[in-house]
Amino acid sequence: MEELRQVNQELYEEIIYLAQSNRDYEHKNYNLEKQIAIREERIQFLEKELESVISLSSQEREKLQKEISDLKKSLYQARKEIKQKEKDLVIGENQLGEFDVREKKAQT
Repeated sequence: MEELRQVNQELYEEIIYLAQSNRDYEHKNYNLEKQIAIREERIQFLEKELESVISLSSQEREKLQKEISDLKKSLYQARKEIKQKEKDLVIGENQLGEFDVREKKAQT
């Protein structure tokens, strides 16, 4: 009986840890998505600015193109991180399900 209580306590602690991790990942994903939206708006603004300004010197044009390129790279990386975080969330949710099953088995 004591062993079951110990297993139950360990599973409970693991569930709490995974639930907090899940909340943390969701918060990080939310922030990353906000950053993506901001960067996409900035890219659109820069592209419009680049198109509308005909008399820019080639040096100024290169600077804007580099900034757009850097923002696109940053956007790609943020999207990649979101995909990884989403995969981590799925794994965590699967683990929570497994712990629920183990806990139910331990209680019976």
